[in-house]
Amino acid sequence: MRDRLTSSRGFSRRGLPGSLAVVIATSLAAACGGGNSPGTTGHPGSSGSSSGSSGSSSGAGSTPGATPDASAGSSGSGSTSGSGSGSGSGGTSDSGSNSGSGSSSGSDSGTGSSSGSSSGSASSSGSDSGSGSSSGSASSSGSGSGSGSSSGSGSSSGTDGGASCGFDPVTPNATPQTRKVLCYLHSIYGKNILSGQEEDNNDNGMNTIFQATGKYPAIRSFDVNNSEAPTQCVAQWNDGGLCMFGYHMGIDGGTYSTPTNIGNVLTAGTTENTSFNNDLNRIAQYVQPLQNAGGVAILRLFHEAGNGCNWFWWTMGTSAQWQDLFVYAFKYLTATKGLNNVLWLAPLCGSPSSAYNPGAQYIDFGGADDYVAAGDYEPLTSLFQSTEGTFPNMMVALHECGSIPDPALLQSTATKWLFFNVWASPYFDAPYNPTSHLQEVYSNPYVITRDKLPSFK
Repeated sequence: MRDRLTSSRGFSRRGLPGSLAVVIATSLAAACGGGNSPGTTGHPGSSGSSSGSSGSSSGAGSTPGATPDASAGSSGSGSTSGSGSGSGSGGTSDSGSNSGSGSSSGSDSGTGSSSGSSSGSASSSGSDSGSGSSSGSASSSGSGSGSGSSSGSGSSSGTDGGASCGFDPVTPNATPQTRKVLCYLHSIYGKNILSGQEEDNNDNGMNTIFQATGKYPAIRSFDVNNSEAPTQCVAQWNDGGLCMFGYHMGIDGGTYSTPTNIGNVLTAGTTENTSFNNDLNRIAQYVQPLQNAGGVAILRLFHEAGNGCNWFWWTMGTSAQWQDLFVYAFKYLTATKGLNNVLWLAPLCGSPSSAYNPGAQYIDFGGADDYVAAGDYEPLTSLFQSTEGTFPNMMVALHECGSIPDPALLQSTATKWLFFNVWASPYFDAPYNPTSHLQEVYSNPYVITRDKLPSFK
């Protein structure tokens, strides 16, 4: 948010009365699997058959759809007789993340011998357990010889692996946890909204929410200016949550609102470029402890860009320069600093424009923000629609807000923000989010709180 660190003037195109606090941040991480995961979808069953000369073998398995809490497993049976060989395959896949393996064995009778094996791996959201010859996408093969018969049954079970759901992080060589988190986000998009809370250099936001609701936000957000942020983020990850980092950076001794020559910032060897690289090094220092802990960070750098939004130095140039800053930071943090646990958000203002879309190869999702008057819980539907238009075929998030949109209105208007992120003091409390509203939001099944997240570890 604009001028949140030092001043109290309003800025929103919707007329936000403005005393603003400190920080922004991004981070999160995890594995879509053993845990309660709202909004997961079922996956179709798998089947396979095989036949050979002078003999045949067949097997089939079916897997009921997964639910957020548990899923029924797969079942099947196979038999072989005579002499011959055969192979068959069958598979299923699903958006989400699930992997499993199964084996089958049987007892032979008669004169002769037979052997067979089956293995399978699947991806889906949720977890599968049960008896059968395979789970998920599976392949089976077997051979038999001699005169006689054999039969057997096996069981398979799986837990989420999250490695393949059709969506890959833009970060090169992304960690398995980063892939799992991205798969999970896609699995709940449009079905639920993640709760988020920005912090100052303290735990006041999280503690206020817990005292009011008995719940913690799914996402905690931090600014790289805040010394407590790395520790807070790792603690959030270890407690099962996600986190996000932003940065009110200044260049060469200036503040985030000091006009800066962006051309010099992007030119190697200049004082401005050296300062910029140092700022990016600081981001890496804040994210690295989370990476060491196996966690995932959402980065929302160079926030509140868009049409007419020019209160930060990085938004005072052209849209092409803003994109150049974003791409520079992406390459520096991934290639030079070796961060591979990052999901990238393009965080625009309340007037998003496709001129500020850095490209699908650099971002995992887009976003916008806006602040409305205290007591206004509108879903910001028109902003959501324009943000979706700015980032076609991508998820979009409300990366900053004051009052939390009413979950019932979000659903009735199909305003499917991926998450909301309430700014720090005074926004997490009355008059923007009084106790009664926090209780209504955090108890709504549409809203994902930290305890509803699956385990990403």
